[in-house]
Amino acid sequence: MENKVSIVVTCYNHEKYIEQCLRSIFAQTHKDIELIVINDGSEDNSEKIIRETLKDSPYLESYFFSTANHGVSSARNFGLEKITGKFLLYIDSDNYIDKNYVEYLLNSLDNNGYDIAYCQLWDFKNDKDILTGELSFSLERELKGNMIDVSSLVRVSILKGIKFDEKLKTLEDYDFWLQAVLKNKAKVVYVSNIKLNYRMVEGSRNSRGNWEVYYDSYFYILKKYIKEYPELILNALKDNIFIWLNEYLNYEQATQKLEKEIINLRSMLHESEREITLLKENYTSLRNSKTYKIGEILTAPFRKIRKYIATLHRSKK
Repeated sequence: MENKVSIVVTCYNHEKYIEQCLRSIFAQTHKDIELIVINDGSEDNSEKIIRETLKDSPYLESYFFSTANHGVSSARNFGLEKITGKFLLYIDSDNYIDKNYVEYLLNSLDNNGYDIAYCQLWDFKNDKDILTGELSFSLERELKGNMIDVSSLVRVSILKGIKFDEKLKTLEDYDFWLQAVLKNKAKVVYVSNIKLNYRMVEGSRNSRGNWEVYYDSYFYILKKYIKEYPELILNALKDNIFIWLNEYLNYEQATQKLEKEIINLRSMLHESEREITLLKENYTSLRNSKTYKIGEILTAPFRKIRKYIATLHRSKK
């Protein structure tokens, strides 16, 4: 067949997810598939699960490789050297795809002469889209921040001379796609009728350290193209400064709000402690009281705190 798609799955310690990933590939409506699975030195039961699951592969060209752990970029480059298809699709082992994923992306490339087809990311745990804003491709938007996930379909012929940069700690897929677009003039299309089932990782760039790693990689990537595209790169950097400032301001506002809530809770706790002290001092007389119940009186101060906390929860929804 003319439309062989090489699917490369890289796995590192994903014993919980790898079978779901592989079986979603087995179920594809497009059948001309070469499947290459690379175990990147996993220390769990990933290799055993991969070997067992691949016994059910419907594809004659199904291959498994196990390597020492050198990182995802190295594993993807290894897979790139093994493929024989006209098209390439990388899939991370903790994600999975709908049965018509390959078919829809392939149709978008073949029918319109594009080289890269990407789509929305679907947070299947929380039932919501991940990418926001305008998703149709433009070089200006792409330079501001990556819209193309690694699990996008690409025409292999457009990847001549391109590899994943193994120096990068993050954004390695961003660098890969920018090479295709800026160096090899790849044409890119957004496909709206399919989504990638994407597993969100807790933490991502929430900490200051992660933001620093992200921007170190981002600046390193853009520096490669500053001489050829100075105005576009400078505009992208300017936009990212505003994005970072906005994130910082949001963080500061959230921190200030939390600090106020803590102060209020401390005040209420202090008030409750005073009331409890008074109750203890009058415990003897209250014990014989027929009008009040001791349990209700002792827990009354804490009902105020619980009510306040419930109000905070409702305001955050």
